[in-house]
Amino acid sequence: MRRMKKALLVLLTATLTIALSACGGNASSQPDASNKPSSSPAGGNSSEGAAPVNIKFFVSPETINTLQDAGVLAKFEQENKNIKLDLVPLSGEVADKGKKLDISLISGDDTDLVQLENSNFQSKYASGGFLMHLDELAKENNYDLEKKFGKHLVKTNGNVDYLLTDISMNVLYFNKKLFDDAKIPYPAGGMSWEQYVDTAKQLTNPKQGIYGVLTQKWDYDFYMLAQQKNISAYKEDGTSNLDDPAFKDAMKFYYDLSKVYKVQPSIVEMDSKQITWDSFMSGKYGMQVIGSWFLNTAADYKSYPRDWTLGIAAPPVSPDGKNVLTAGGAIGINAKSKHPKEAFQALSWLVENIAIMTNVLTPRTDLSQEEYKSLLQGISDSVKGEISADDLYKAFYDNGLGTVSEKISGPGAAQINDLIVKESEKYNNDSQSLDDTMKVIKEQADKIISSAK
Repeated sequence: MRRMKKALLVLLTATLTIALSACGGNASSQPDASNKPSSSPAGGNSSEGAAPVNIKFFVSPETINTLQDAGVLAKFEQENKNIKLDLVPLSGEVADKGKKLDISLISGDDTDLVQLENSNFQSKYASGGFLMHLDELAKENNYDLEKKFGKHLVKTNGNVDYLLTDISMNVLYFNKKLFDDAKIPYPAGGMSWEQYVDTAKQLTNPKQGIYGVLTQKWDYDFYMLAQQKNISAYKEDGTSNLDDPAFKDAMKFYYDLSKVYKVQPSIVEMDSKQITWDSFMSGKYGMQVIGSWFLNTAADYKSYPRDWTLGIAAPPVSPDGKNVLTAGGAIGINAKSKHPKEAFQALSWLVENIAIMTNVLTPRTDLSQEEYKSLLQGISDSVKGEISADDLYKAFYDNGLGTVSEKISGPGAAQINDLIVKESEKYNNDSQSLDDTMKVIKEQADKIISSAK
C-alpha cells in the first residue's frame, strides 16, 4: 500500500502544486503510519469562556442538505458547544470526489473528518493508512465501540478506522399480489436459495410477462452467495482468492437463474429493455434481493403508482452462509487531524444520531426492541403501512443472521469489482465459458492486487 501512495504522489505532483497554492495544504506528504492520536479525546462541552475547537469535515453537498433539513447540524451545535463544525463541501461525481480526497489526504491536508460514501472509499483510505485508528481514542474516552455498534463495526487489519453512519441491508422484497394470484405462501425470512428458486418457478408466467425474480447485474450480485459465506477475496500470500469454488458456484447460480431456471430476465434482455432496479415497481417481478435503500423507491407513490402490496423478509441463505450483505456510508478521522479528541467527540455523536434523525437504518446495536420499532415506524408510515414496523424489525434486526460487507473490499477492490462485472457479462452472454471466466478474473485480480501494494 505504501508503494501505491508513492505512485500516487508521483502522478499528482503537478496537480498538487496548483491545488496546494489554491487551498493552502501543508507540506507533509504521507499520513502517519501509526495512525495513533497525539492526545486523548474529550467528551462534553467546553469550560465557560473557552473558544470552541474548529473541526473541519469533508462532506458532500447532498449530505450537508440532508443534515440541515433533518436538524442534525442544529442539534449537534446545541449538544457540542465546545466544537464548531466546519463543513468542507466535497462536490462532483463519486470519481471526482475520490480524486479530490486523494489530493487532499496525500498532500497532508489536516481536515479532521472525512465522509466515506461507499465501501471502495472505506477500504482504500483505511488500508492506505490515511485514517486514524479509533480503538485507542474510544478507550481513552471510555466509549464502548463493541457495545454501541456490535456486528456493524468494521475492522481493517484488526483496527477500527471508521464508523458507519447508516446501513443498507440486502433483504428480500416481494410482490404480495403475485403470491396471492399464484396461491403461494409469502416467503419466510431466511429461506434457502433452493426454496427461493422453487418459489420463483411457481411465480414465473411467460404469457403474462412475469418473472419470479429480478436480480441486478451489479458486482456483488455475481458473488453474493460467496460473500454470504464470508469467504475472503484475498489469500494470506497476497494474491486473490477468487479461485475458491464458492465464487465459481455463486457465478453459476446467477447464470442459472436466467439460462437454466428461466425465472429471471437475461442480461441481454435487461440491456435491450433497460430493466433496472426500479423495474420491480412495474409489478411484473415476484421477488428482489436488494438494499434497504429500496424502501425510498417504494415510498415514492407519485413516480411508482401501484395496485399491489409490497412485502419484506430476511434474505435467502445457505446452510454455510447465513449472513446479510450490508453497506453504508461512514466517517473517519484524518490521520493528520490536529484535534483528535474533539474529532472523535464529533464523530461519535454524528454516527450515533445521523441515521436516527434522517429516518434510515442505524448501525447501532445498543437500542431496545421498542426503540428500534419506534424508529422503524417512520419507514412503515412512508410506505403507507404496506410493511409494518414489526415486519421491518424482523427483516433487519431480528433475523438471526450475521452481517458481512456487501462488496469485496481490500487492495484494488474497486478495479476487481469492475473486472468481475466485465467478465461475468461475457459469461452470461455465452461468449465465454465459466471456467475461462474464473481463470481471467483470478489472473487479472492478482495483477491488480500486486499493483495496489
